[in-house]
Amino acid sequence: MNMPIQAVAVPLFDDGEGGLRVAGTRVLLERVVHAFEDGATPGS
Repeated sequence: MNMPIQAVAVPLFDDGEGGLRVAGTRVLLERVVHAFEDGATPGS
């Protein structure tokens, strides 16, 4: 069975100061990555 592959827009933007932020927030992508590495999940 062939499943179509669809592109998903990544909700990130360049803050102009060298950081990537999650769209619609002031959260740095770096903070999300560190939380994930520390064991955080989307629901925590």
